[in-house]
Amino acid sequence: MKNAVSGDSAKDASLQLERMIRTYFEFVETNGAAWDVLFGGGAAVAGPAATEARRLRFVTVGHIAQLLKAHVTPELEDADLMAFSHIMSGGGEQLAKWWRERPDLPREHMVRCMHALFWFGLQRIVVAAQSAAKDGGTPA
Repeated sequence: MKNAVSGDSAKDASLQLERMIRTYFEFVETNGAAWDVLFGGGAAVAGPAATEARRLRFVTVGHIAQLLKAHVTPELEDADLMAFSHIMSGGGEQLAKWWRERPDLPREHMVRCMHALFWFGLQRIVVAAQSAAKDGGTPA
């Protein structure tokens, strides 16, 4: 997922978000059984597997926060940035759980739905930051 965040060719926040979401669902699609063990919610995950699942969740949240931080208004508080990142991570995990039960739906459907919802919410704070950068001032 980190590769989806970095890269000079993808400056646009919406495109980077879409790439990150696509990378996540590609992982779920190609590693479904492993994903199910850690995040699928079937059998109770305990011990080292639970520790690893928690670590992976927080790594994912960190990547999301990194993407957002590069594009949002500087006035956004760190606590808000982390809250948004956790919401996005949890939303992706829940959507992936549902998708694992609906193999008739293509990966691109999941990408489109998740991107549409999250970009709608993030667009205002990203656009404000981009406008401020162009104007040399602070976002409204």
